[in-house]
Formats: sequence, structure tokens, C-alpha cells
Amino acid sequence: MSVIEKSLELNKALFELNSATFKKLAELDTESFQSYMDLNKSTSEKMMEIKSVAAWMDIQRSYSKSLWDDSQSAYKAKTEICQLAYEEAGQMIKDAMAKPATADAWVQPATAEA
Repeated sequence: MSVIEKSLELNKALFELNSATFKKLAELDTESFQSYMDLNKSTSEKMMEIKSVAAWMDIQRSYSKSLWDDSQSAYKAKTEICQLAYEEAGQMIKDAMAKPATADAWVQPATAEA
């Protein structure tokens, strides 16, 4: 395999990995946003039923904890997705460097006039 073919193969594999990674991240962001909107909706509904300051504080505390837990969960999931992609890309590059490439695409055939 020539150097150019090897480079093209590696670039294609890395592009596909990046595309899949960004797709996973976008899906996770969509899920996180939907979860955030659901939390806001349910909290707003609970706010309409408040009859005391203590109840208001409990709702605020519950909302803050849910928001924190959801954001931490999303952060950990994103970190794992990126870590796996980084490791896979590193392995692709190591594999590409381990296979010897030939430079025969660059070598001019010898002529009889020499």
C-alpha cells in the first residue's frame, strides 16, 4: 500500500470516528435538553401548589439537586464518549504507523536511456 493510500485510509477512518462521536454527543445533548425541559415543567407545576415558605424551599432544593445530578450525569457520559473516541483514534494512528508503507507510487521507472 502506498503512502498516499495509507494516508487516505487513515483519514477516512478518523473522519468516520469523528462523525459517529459527534452524533453521539448531539444525541446526548438532545436528551439532556429534553430532561431539563421536563424538570422545569414539573417544577413549575409544583410551584402552583405552594402554600408555605418551607414547601417553596423544598421544591427549590429538589429542583437544584435534580439539575445538578442531571448535569453531572451528562458530563460523565460526554467524558466517556470523548475518552473512547480518543483511545480509538490513537489506536488507529498506531496501527497505521505500524504497517510499513511503500513509496513505489513516487518512484519513477528506470529508463533504458540512462
